Amino acid sequence: MLDPYPAIVGSEAYGTTLEFIDFPHLRVEGGSVDDVTARAKDMLLRELVNMMKASKKAPAPTPPLEYTEDAHVLLIDPL
Repeated sequence: MLDPYPAIVGSEAYGTTLEFIDFPHLRVEGGSVDDVTARAKDMLLRELVNMMKASKKAPAPTPPLEYTEDAHVLLIDPL
């Protein structure tokens, strides 16, 4: 079983962004929160599978108390 990972959702002039707290290199841009969430779920699963294939340990999801208070955070379940 895979745990959900927190991601910060932002709004830019060109649309919505989503960036994983524990995987800052994983960033998604799109037109809506639904769009970036769906794409981020797939991106996260691919990242975790690639880490497993490479025998790398995935980081533990950041606990909720460590999120910034003013950020809009979603938990993304890779499955």
